Amino acid sequence: MATKQARFEPSISTGENGAISLGLYPKIKAPSSKITSAPRPKLVSTAEMQGLLKNRSQGTLSHVWGLTVGTFSVRFPDPVKQWLKNGAGRWQFQGGAVQLVVANNIYVDKDMVGSDARLGGELLGLIMTHELLHVQDNINVISHDGPAELEKDRVVQHLLIDAGNGEPDVVEEREYKHWVVDETKDQDGRPCSYLTARMIDLLADKLNEKQAGRDSGPEYADYGQSVSLLRQTGRH
Repeated sequence: MATKQARFEPSISTGENGAISLGLYPKIKAPSSKITSAPRPKLVSTAEMQGLLKNRSQGTLSHVWGLTVGTFSVRFPDPVKQWLKNGAGRWQFQGGAVQLVVANNIYVDKDMVGSDARLGGELLGLIMTHELLHVQDNINVISHDGPAELEKDRVVQHLLIDAGNGEPDVVEEREYKHWVVDETKDQDGRPCSYLTARMIDLLADKLNEKQAGRDSGPEYADYGQSVSLLRQTGRH
């Protein structure tokens, strides 16, 4: 790989509510031995959960017991050095790390699980076990699927990887300003560059494919039946 090409690097955090050690909660089963901690779940009302679903374009789901929200962002660790302006007033990306960041938050509907549901109990253990599948998907997206999707995108290819001569293109001031300097908003309404927004959209599209698969079909139906049975028997 040429030295001026982007090197996509995953960065994962547990979001705003902190983390729990899975070793302390044996009822929560991680989908991979590499996952030893999890986002601490935040209990919300049914109304709040419906608001989260609507904001995440998942309003078609009638109800959920838990919800994993992955917030994506893109960072250039040293943008001043990574973007160079030549004597003719044109810009070129100089390579290096481009961090693909996901912050995972897990929400649980307290009206559905009951106020006495315990983090170490069977019900929350089952819900958290399912939500960690979504966490794993988020990790896979930025570690594997995401970089592959980004490398296929014509704008990312042009600006960050290879414009046809083995390195990123040298672009005019107006193109650099549009993609790297001018601000728009990401899917969560936060300010970002147009290039960052484009990359986040590509990551989110891949994630939505995975999320739809997790929350439909026979396995999801079995999960729902198990949750209902635990609620009916009071095994919180």
